[in-house]
Amino acid sequence: MAALSLAGALVLSACAGSRCWKEPVLPFIESKPDASDLLTECRRAATLSKEEQEVLLKKLRSDYEKKKDPETRFQLVCLALQPDRAHQDRVWARDLLKTYLAQKDTEEDLAALAWWLEILVNRNLVIQQKLDEERKRADTLAGKLKALENIEKIIRKREEGGLTPPTE
Repeated sequence: MAALSLAGALVLSACAGSRCWKEPVLPFIESKPDASDLLTECRRAATLSKEEQEVLLKKLRSDYEKKKDPETRFQLVCLALQPDRAHQDRVWARDLLKTYLAQKDTEEDLAALAWWLEILVNRNLVIQQKLDEERKRADTLAGKLKALENIEKIIRKREEGGLTPPTE
């Protein structure tokens, strides 16, 4: 038993300074990303600054044009869903998800993730549209309020100046 332990220790010490631990014996085979991997990427994207997100978005768009793989597609979607992204980014993300869901060879967990993300994007777009409408309405009301305030100032000036309103 001691000899076996000693042999194991010798093998481990021989590999410690060599490339045994740095490179696997068999070639590394990349596995397809699963939904958990992609959600981790989404969480990581949320921690990036706006500038870092912009740099990453440009790189991913370039990569996606070369190879339309699911991982890059979902990373782009995750970036597009970050706060303060432009409306057209969310529309583009929705289109990326729709085209993914239209494919026949999708992974089941990624298709489920895409389905949920599409719902999220659609809801976000509806909320953004309603917010834009409410902002326009608020601007219109603010303009009307300003006009009423101006009318009120004119009326006060007339009353203070002793001016009488014109009679018919």
